[in-house]
Amino acid sequence: MAASLTTATPSRDAVRIKVIQHSECEVDSQCCRFSVDPELTGYEVLRNLIARAFDLKGDYQTCYLARDDRFPEACWVPLLSDFDLEMAFVKSADPYLLVRVDLMSSNGTWEAVTSMDIPKLSLPDLPKNNYSVKLPGLFKEKMEKTLSAVQKVLSWNEEGEDTVRPARPPLTDSEFQQMLNGVGQLAHPKELRLCVYHGGLEPSLRKVVWKHLLNVYPEGLTGRERLDYMKLKTKEYEGLKAVWQEHLQNEELVSEEVKYVTNMVRKDVLRTDRHHPYFSGPDDNANIQSLSNILTTYALHHPSVGYCQGMSDLASPLLVTMRDEAQAYVCFCALMARVHSNFHIDGVAMTLKFQHLTEALIFYDEEYYTYLRLHQVCSQALKLETN
Repeated sequence: MAASLTTATPSRDAVRIKVIQHSECEVDSQCCRFSVDPELTGYEVLRNLIARAFDLKGDYQTCYLARDDRFPEACWVPLLSDFDLEMAFVKSADPYLLVRVDLMSSNGTWEAVTSMDIPKLSLPDLPKNNYSVKLPGLFKEKMEKTLSAVQKVLSWNEEGEDTVRPARPPLTDSEFQQMLNGVGQLAHPKELRLCVYHGGLEPSLRKVVWKHLLNVYPEGLTGRERLDYMKLKTKEYEGLKAVWQEHLQNEELVSEEVKYVTNMVRKDVLRTDRHHPYFSGPDDNANIQSLSNILTTYALHHPSVGYCQGMSDLASPLLVTMRDEAQAYVCFCALMARVHSNFHIDGVAMTLKFQHLTEALIFYDEEYYTYLRLHQVCSQALKLETN
């Protein structure tokens, strides 16, 4: 299982990197070159090297020039994570990896820097695309048009008002209590889901109601039985977690799979929702460790699914809401029971979802779909299978 989740990186001692940086407030573009060890250099390490090389004090964004034999043109691809950097090392590091730095301008907007904006640099002799400059503005214009059309479809009423408004106010505690019978059983599950679907629910109710929405409880449990059920599941979780933690502390017992999963999870949680107060601060934040425990326990005890990027984004809001590691784990398992196919390596479920997205886009805005296809934007994701 572990081998299926990794990207095979060619064995090499060093990768040469060329970084270009340009800002409207500077007369000349800047360039620097250095070499890194791909086995030791992660995304944050590279950003620190770039910041020191150009003495950058403010925010900036990075992307790399992607080269692929399957496509006639090279294009700039955002460099946002360790996974992106690994792909860049594999696909685009020969003869060197070309990285571009986009600075935040004084008015707070991102500068759109393309190869055509940097005449003084000697760039690789690659076919130029004509959509790198035109795309951002046109993309935004077309996207706003499409979103406006979709909003009208979803919220149109007899008076012709096309603003998006909830169909009803958020679910209140008194309304939720009315959906329970005398012993605390959920007597109206369908009504509960419809109320939340149309209007959401008050934040104070999320810790309670989310468990019902995720089907955490077996059907028909009373209020007391639900408490006992969560106590049982908490005990089970602590036992599952203790198994791999004991192995991890014993060098003779720990397997390569446990090492691999814990390392993969650790990489992801260290960059998951760090702007949120619950996960902010130093890397040894106890809440970060709780998130890591949840994901590692799930991956090791669900080997048919394992761990994939994106799972941390599902577990994070559950932990923030539940404020309890064990309860968040139980909720995460219930959620994954629905969506685990999205993380299968065969990609069948995600391919089907992209197909549905394509069909919806064609139906609501065929002109925009044609535009995206013409400019090869997300061509693989948006291409409708015809065979």
